[in-house]
Parts: sequence; C-alpha cells; structure tokens
Amino acid sequence: MSEAYVERRSAPRVAMAGSARLDRPLAMSVRLLDIGLSGVLLSGSQSLDVGQCARLSARLGEVAVEADIEIRRVGTRRDGRAGGYNLGARFVSLDETTRQVMQQFLSAAGR
Repeated sequence: MSEAYVERRSAPRVAMAGSARLDRPLAMSVRLLDIGLSGVLLSGSQSLDVGQCARLSARLGEVAVEADIEIRRVGTRRDGRAGGYNLGARFVSLDETTRQVMQQFLSAAGR
C-alpha cells in the first residue's frame, strides 16, 4: 500500500553539504560561593568549558537578578566532595539596575 506524499513546506529548500552546530539550552543548579562586581565563583555538579557563555539567575537577598557570564576557570571542588566543579566566571554584561542591586548587596554584606 503506497501513501501519497503531501508537500507541506511553505518555501523551497536547497540541499546543503556544509556542517552546522546545534546547541541546546542546559539548565543546571549551581551554588553561588562568591560574588563581586566583576564576576562570580560557582560550584556545580557539571563542568563547563572555559570560554562558554551562560545566563546566571540568582537571588541577592530579596531581589532576583540575571546576568550573562563567561566561564574563565574550571577546577575540581575544594571541599573534598567527589564529582563537583568550581566555576569562575566574569560578568559579560550587567544592566544598570542589576549593577545597582549588586552594589547595594555587596555594601550591605560589608565588602
């Protein structure tokens, strides 16, 4: 029994021979160990590559903040627990509101 093929494409396609890359978002929980205006130190169960960028979502006191970060250092966890990584990252961009929230948080923490 043969089924008829129904073309559903709305635009023509062209065959390609080149390579491509597909990235998929990966969400992972991390522990925020240290924070400053230039970057953060995170601890997580998965390693990231140096140079990889990510979006960090965290709470500073009662305020939720988000910032783009770039991984600069990766090392094994120093607390002796197996399978963990410390990730040093710098902030790639901070909007003015997030920067002010961070400055207030750091001032209140006595840094």
